[in-house]
Amino acid sequence: GIAVALALLMLAPAAEAKFLEKPEPVRPFEAELLLGFGTAAKFHGGNFVLGYSFGLEMRGNIKETPWDMGGYLRYDAIYYDYSGYMATSNPYMGHYDLDRLYSSLTIGAVSHYNFRQGRKVNPFVGLGVGVSLYSKEGHDFISPFRTDGCTVSFIPKFGVELASWVRFTAYGVIIRKRYNMAGISIGLTIGGWRKNRIPDKTKSVCQNFHSDTPSRCIMP
Repeated sequence: GIAVALALLMLAPAAEAKFLEKPEPVRPFEAELLLGFGTAAKFHGGNFVLGYSFGLEMRGNIKETPWDMGGYLRYDAIYYDYSGYMATSNPYMGHYDLDRLYSSLTIGAVSHYNFRQGRKVNPFVGLGVGVSLYSKEGHDFISPFRTDGCTVSFIPKFGVELASWVRFTAYGVIIRKRYNMAGISIGLTIGGWRKNRIPDKTKSVCQNFHSDTPSRCIMP
Protein backbone atom coordinates (compact mmCIF):
# COMPACT_ATOMS: atom_id res chain seq x y z
CA GLY A 1 0.00 0.00 0.00
CA ILE A 2 2.78 2.43 0.91
CA ALA A 3 4.72 1.64 -2.27
CA VAL A 4 1.62 2.21 -4.40
CA ALA A 5 1.00 5.59 -2.77
CA LEU A 6 4.58 6.71 -3.39
CA ALA A 7 4.37 5.56 -7.02
CA LEU A 8 1.20 7.58 -7.59
CA LEU A 9 2.82 10.67 -6.12
CA MET A 10 5.68 10.38 -8.60
CA LEU A 11 3.29 9.77 -11.51
CA ALA A 12 1.11 12.81 -10.75
CA PRO A 13 2.86 15.18 -13.21
CA ALA A 14 2.60 12.64 -16.04
CA ALA A 15 -1.09 12.06 -15.35
CA GLU A 16 -1.84 15.79 -15.38
CA ALA A 17 -2.04 16.19 -19.16
CA LYS A 18 -4.56 13.38 -19.52
CA PHE A 19 -6.71 13.62 -16.42
CA LEU A 20 -6.46 17.15 -15.06
CA GLU A 21 -9.31 19.53 -15.73
CA LYS A 22 -9.11 23.24 -15.05
CA PRO A 23 -9.88 23.67 -11.34
CA GLU A 24 -13.24 25.16 -10.47
CA PRO A 25 -13.31 28.04 -7.96
CA VAL A 26 -13.85 26.66 -4.45
CA ARG A 27 -14.12 28.04 -0.94
CA PRO A 28 -10.70 28.88 0.49
CA PHE A 29 -10.75 26.72 3.65
CA GLU A 30 -11.93 23.24 4.62
CA ALA A 31 -11.68 20.78 7.49
CA GLU A 32 -11.82 16.98 7.47
CA LEU A 33 -12.62 14.51 10.24
CA LEU A 34 -11.33 11.04 9.36
CA LEU A 35 -11.56 7.49 10.63
CA GLY A 36 -9.47 4.69 9.18
CA PHE A 37 -8.60 1.02 9.63
CA GLY A 38 -5.32 -0.55 8.58
CA THR A 39 -3.02 -3.53 8.52
CA ALA A 40 0.60 -4.14 9.43
CA ALA A 41 3.24 -6.82 8.97
CA LYS A 42 3.88 -9.60 11.47
CA PHE A 43 6.60 -8.56 13.90
CA HIS A 44 8.86 -10.64 16.20
CA GLY A 45 6.40 -13.52 16.33
CA GLY A 46 3.42 -11.31 17.16
CA ASN A 47 0.24 -11.64 15.14
CA PHE A 48 -1.39 -8.49 13.83
CA VAL A 49 -4.86 -7.97 15.34
CA LEU A 50 -6.13 -4.48 14.49
CA GLY A 51 -4.92 -1.13 13.21
CA TYR A 52 -6.90 2.08 13.32
CA SER A 53 -6.50 5.82 12.82
CA PHE A 54 -8.48 8.97 13.49
CA GLY A 55 -7.62 12.60 13.03
CA LEU A 56 -8.36 16.13 11.91
CA GLU A 57 -7.03 18.01 8.87
CA MET A 58 -7.31 21.73 8.20
CA ARG A 59 -6.58 22.75 4.60
CA GLY A 60 -6.42 25.91 2.54
CA ASN A 61 -7.17 25.76 -1.18
CA ILE A 62 -4.68 27.74 -3.25
CA LYS A 63 -6.65 30.01 -5.57
CA GLU A 64 -6.80 29.05 -9.26
CA THR A 65 -4.58 26.00 -8.76
CA PRO A 66 -5.28 22.30 -8.07
CA TRP A 67 -3.22 22.41 -4.85
CA ASP A 68 -4.19 22.65 -1.20
CA MET A 69 -1.96 22.95 1.87
CA GLY A 70 -2.61 22.70 5.58
CA GLY A 71 -1.95 20.89 8.82
CA TYR A 72 -3.13 17.78 10.62
CA LEU A 73 -3.33 16.08 13.99
CA ARG A 74 -3.86 12.31 14.06
CA TYR A 75 -3.60 9.22 16.24
CA ASP A 76 -2.59 5.82 14.82
CA ALA A 77 -2.48 2.52 16.69
CA ILE A 78 -1.63 -1.12 15.97
CA TYR A 79 -2.50 -4.14 18.13
CA TYR A 80 -0.32 -7.26 18.14
CA ASP A 81 -1.03 -10.54 19.92
CA TYR A 82 2.04 -12.41 21.24
CA SER A 83 0.18 -15.14 23.13
CA GLY A 84 0.84 -17.85 20.52
CA TYR A 85 4.51 -16.97 20.26
CA MET A 86 5.10 -16.82 24.02
CA ALA A 87 3.14 -19.99 24.72
CA THR A 88 5.39 -21.83 22.27
CA SER A 89 8.67 -20.36 23.52
CA ASN A 90 7.71 -20.38 27.21
CA PRO A 91 4.65 -22.47 28.22
CA TYR A 92 4.55 -20.85 31.68
CA MET A 93 3.61 -17.48 30.14
CA GLY A 94 0.65 -18.66 28.06
CA HIS A 95 -1.86 -17.46 30.67
CA TYR A 96 -0.72 -13.81 30.54
CA ASP A 97 -2.53 -11.16 28.52
CA LEU A 98 0.13 -10.66 25.88
CA ASP A 99 -1.52 -8.06 23.66
CA ARG A 100 0.75 -5.19 22.77
CA LEU A 101 -0.36 -1.74 21.52
CA TYR A 102 1.96 0.43 19.42
CA SER A 103 0.56 3.94 19.04
CA SER A 104 1.62 7.33 17.72
CA LEU A 105 0.35 10.90 17.96
CA THR A 106 1.40 13.05 15.02
CA ILE A 107 1.19 16.74 14.17
CA GLY A 108 2.36 17.90 10.77
CA ALA A 109 1.86 19.66 7.45
CA VAL A 110 0.02 18.19 4.46
CA SER A 111 -0.53 19.01 0.80
CA HIS A 112 -2.74 17.49 -1.91
CA TYR A 113 -2.92 17.68 -5.69
CA ASN A 114 -6.55 17.62 -6.86
CA PHE A 115 -7.12 16.34 -10.39
CA ARG A 116 -10.72 17.63 -10.65
CA GLN A 117 -10.92 20.38 -8.05
CA GLY A 118 -14.47 21.55 -7.35
CA ARG A 119 -16.20 18.73 -9.25
CA LYS A 120 -18.42 15.94 -7.98
CA VAL A 121 -15.70 13.32 -8.39
CA ASN A 122 -12.23 14.60 -7.49
CA PRO A 123 -9.28 12.15 -7.40
CA PHE A 124 -6.27 13.36 -5.43
CA VAL A 125 -2.81 12.41 -4.20
CA GLY A 126 -1.10 13.86 -1.17
CA LEU A 127 1.73 13.72 1.31
CA GLY A 128 1.91 14.54 5.00
CA VAL A 129 5.16 15.22 6.86
CA GLY A 130 5.06 15.47 10.62
CA VAL A 131 6.57 14.84 14.02
CA SER A 132 5.31 11.73 15.81
CA LEU A 133 5.37 10.83 19.49
CA TYR A 134 5.29 7.05 19.61
CA SER A 135 4.94 4.62 22.52
CA LYS A 136 4.08 1.03 23.38
CA GLU A 137 1.79 -0.51 25.96
CA GLY A 138 2.16 -4.08 27.18
CA HIS A 139 4.48 -6.39 29.10
CA ASP A 140 8.11 -5.26 29.11
CA PHE A 141 9.47 -8.82 29.10
CA ILE A 142 8.29 -9.20 25.50
CA SER A 143 10.50 -6.35 24.32
CA PRO A 144 12.62 -5.12 27.24
CA PHE A 145 14.35 -2.28 25.38
CA ARG A 146 12.75 1.17 25.29
CA THR A 147 10.74 2.06 22.17
CA ASP A 148 9.06 5.30 23.29
CA GLY A 149 10.30 8.40 21.52
CA CYS A 150 9.85 11.09 18.91
CA THR A 151 10.71 11.08 15.21
CA VAL A 152 9.86 12.52 11.79
CA SER A 153 7.08 10.63 10.00
CA PHE A 154 5.55 10.49 6.51
CA ILE A 155 1.99 9.81 5.37
CA PRO A 156 1.67 9.28 1.57
CA LYS A 157 -1.89 8.87 0.35
CA PHE A 158 -4.27 8.88 -2.58
CA GLY A 159 -8.02 8.74 -2.92
CA VAL A 160 -11.18 10.36 -4.20
CA GLU A 161 -13.47 13.10 -2.89
CA LEU A 162 -17.19 12.84 -3.70
CA ALA A 163 -19.45 15.90 -3.97
CA SER A 164 -16.94 17.91 -1.87
CA TRP A 165 -18.29 16.12 1.23
CA VAL A 166 -16.86 12.61 1.56
CA ARG A 167 -13.26 11.49 1.04
CA PHE A 168 -12.09 7.88 0.66
CA THR A 169 -8.33 7.65 1.18
CA ALA A 170 -5.73 4.89 0.98
CA TYR A 171 -2.79 5.87 3.17
CA GLY A 172 0.49 4.70 4.61
CA VAL A 173 1.98 5.62 7.99
CA ILE A 174 5.79 5.55 7.90
CA ILE A 175 7.33 6.06 11.35
CA ARG A 176 9.57 3.12 12.34
CA LYS A 177 9.37 -0.64 12.80
CA ARG A 178 6.30 -1.78 14.76
CA TYR A 179 4.52 1.51 14.03
CA ASN A 180 4.29 1.42 10.21
CA MET A 181 0.84 0.76 8.81
CA ALA A 182 -1.20 0.89 5.58
CA GLY A 183 -4.92 1.57 5.69
CA ILE A 184 -8.11 3.01 4.22
CA SER A 185 -10.05 5.89 5.76
CA ILE A 186 -13.33 7.69 5.26
CA GLY A 187 -13.49 11.40 5.96
CA LEU A 188 -16.22 14.02 6.32
CA THR A 189 -15.20 17.33 4.73
CA ILE A 190 -16.69 20.65 5.85
CA GLY A 191 -15.98 23.69 3.67
CA GLY A 192 -14.06 23.90 0.41
CA TRP A 193 -17.26 23.69 -1.60
CA ARG A 194 -17.52 24.89 -5.16
CA LYS A 195 -18.37 28.57 -5.55
CA ASN A 196 -21.30 29.66 -7.68
CA ARG A 197 -20.28 31.08 -11.01
CA ILE A 198 -20.57 34.87 -11.36
CA PRO A 199 -22.88 35.69 -14.29
CA ASP A 200 -21.61 37.83 -17.15
CA LYS A 201 -23.76 40.93 -16.60
CA THR A 202 -22.55 42.68 -19.76
CA LYS A 203 -23.61 39.74 -21.91
CA SER A 204 -27.02 39.49 -20.26
CA VAL A 205 -27.76 43.21 -20.75
CA CYS A 206 -26.80 42.99 -24.44
CA GLN A 207 -29.03 39.98 -24.92
CA ASN A 208 -31.95 41.83 -23.37
CA PHE A 209 -31.61 44.50 -26.10
CA HIS A 210 -31.38 41.82 -28.83
CA SER A 211 -28.40 43.61 -30.33
CA ASP A 212 -25.04 42.50 -31.65
CA THR A 213 -23.77 46.08 -31.70
CA PRO A 214 -21.63 46.84 -28.64
CA SER A 215 -22.61 50.52 -28.78
CA ARG A 216 -26.24 49.64 -28.04
CA CYS A 217 -25.35 47.63 -24.95
CA ILE A 218 -25.76 49.24 -21.53
CA MET A 219 -22.62 48.59 -19.55
CA PRO A 220 -23.25 47.77 -15.89
